[in-house]
Amino acid sequence: MTSSSGPGISLKVEGISSLVAAQLPCVIVNVMRGGPGVGNIQASQGDYFMSVKGGGHGDYKIIVLAPASVQEIVHVMREAFELADEYRLPVMVLADGIIGQMMEAVEFEDGYQPKHVDKPWAATGRIPGKKSRIVHDPHSGHTPKLQALHAILTPRYNEIRAKEVRFEKYNIHQDTEFILFAYGTIARVCQGAIELLEEKGVKAGLFRPITLWPWPSEAALEVMKQDSVKLGITVEISSGQMVEDVRLAMNGYKPIDFYGEPGSRMITAEEVADYVLSKRSGK
Repeated sequence: MTSSSGPGISLKVEGISSLVAAQLPCVIVNVMRGGPGVGNIQASQGDYFMSVKGGGHGDYKIIVLAPASVQEIVHVMREAFELADEYRLPVMVLADGIIGQMMEAVEFEDGYQPKHVDKPWAATGRIPGKKSRIVHDPHSGHTPKLQALHAILTPRYNEIRAKEVRFEKYNIHQDTEFILFAYGTIARVCQGAIELLEEKGVKAGLFRPITLWPWPSEAALEVMKQDSVKLGITVEISSGQMVEDVRLAMNGYKPIDFYGEPGSRMITAEEVADYVLSKRSGK
């Protein structure tokens, strides 16, 4: 396991790419802070592209989990280690600076036993009288070997897409007019905005992806297909990154708007609610 904030993760991306090449499990925690460059230590979601699209070279994918509370971090961290072992891939836990500095009560599951995963590939070091196993990237400089690696990884990615999608729906009903898309701390802000809108007679709901890769495209599209839904709005503490995946999932089926704040200033529930109201009035 390794952890850092955005600038530190930037320095690790070559290693992450090499981990994929060597099919080594690893858990990586990225607590996002403002940028670009050194930036500041306030909350941000500006590392979405770097994390979800693969910050290093070489056409690879890693699983990315986005908790929205300290309690969820407890569950997600356990799950991250299990997924990394099962698929022999790095798994990134992507949080923002608010969660990184937050104190909340948590409960730990009694009697939890991690899944056992056989690791016949694991390094053993030198054992006298036995064949030693050394873990390394065996594909460098050999096109056929590199093609063989991708022939292993591509079905693995497809299996992850089929089995490991996670998301949460909040306050989505048959008469919902607006769907907010958000992850991490800002998703909790959106819940507050939904309550404010409810007081004004506006029906809004939240779709929160927990896996940012694989992104829950089919489930999001299904929500937007409801006849009552007029507009989807992606809310981020960035200049707009996840919104591209939301629009890709919709494939033009319904419009997706964006409301965000780059530079790590936290958006308030009142601001989100006001933005939705402006869209309802046609501004």
